[in-house]
Amino acid sequence: MDSVKYPNEGTPQGGVISPFLANIYLNKLDRRWVELGMNRRDKKNAQMVRYADDIVILTDCAEVESVWGILVNLLGELGLELSVEKSRVTTAEAGFDFLCFHFFRKYRAKKGKVVTVFFPSRNAVERFKDKVRTLASKSAVHLKD
Repeated sequence: MDSVKYPNEGTPQGGVISPFLANIYLNKLDRRWVELGMNRRDKKNAQMVRYADDIVILTDCAEVESVWGILVNLLGELGLELSVEKSRVTTAEAGFDFLCFHFFRKYRAKKGKVVTVFFPSRNAVERFKDKVRTLASKSAVHLKD
């Protein structure tokens, strides 16, 4: 018989309560970010966009490494660390994925300016196609019956 183990820390990956608990805990990060003036235009102008433990920082600051370092330090104060495999520094022109969408900046002649463009990310589209294939194959089986 298997025994049940109750962890002393963390939340279940993918659990319905996980994003809620992450938001409560990371509220400290949000407050410290603002206290340090990271989001102020006259300082780093580093706007943090966060949903649970997914974070994007948008900045025009030339010292990107210092913004990165401050984020690492603040997370360290909370006993957390960035996932090196999942984290990177990029430009809006190069684009990035966030919450199943791909974002990038592009000049639009029709508008006469650079705009932010977004659409479903490749991974999100592939997951959707896989779901459709699975559902279609199940319904095909039911049609044969």
